[in-house]
Amino acid sequence: MKRIILLLILGFSSCGTTKENRQMKDIYIQEFKTVYFKSLLRKGFNNSKGYNDAVKIDNSHFVEPILSSEDYKYIDSLTTIGNKFMATDSLESFGRRAEGAAGKRVFYYALEKYNSKWLDSICKKRLERYWKAERSLR
Repeated sequence: MKRIILLLILGFSSCGTTKENRQMKDIYIQEFKTVYFKSLLRKGFNNSKGYNDAVKIDNSHFVEPILSSEDYKYIDSLTTIGNKFMATDSLESFGRRAEGAAGKRVFYYALEKYNSKWLDSICKKRLERYWKAERSLR
């Protein structure tokens, strides 16, 4: 009887941990992707006043800091590459696309990347690093 009670307690406690881990994963991935998206838009729109005004009223971020400084540096490097790609694509688009579609396609590119398996994969790899760092602190 004691063994059954002990197994039940362990089972319920591990379910809570699994649920917390799932919530943490969801929060981390959402925050990583949101920071990436906003950084890519900021760079794509050349840090314009209009972009900065819009960000001031946006509350899309998680309130407590969850990303590490390494995550922010990594996101910065990814978005710098993305912005260079958008600029190159913009220059190459003249004469290849309809006149109204030529130029930098910031929203299209940012949304495409936000919804990509590529970014999901990066988030999951960074999350593994985050969890390893958390475990080492315990």
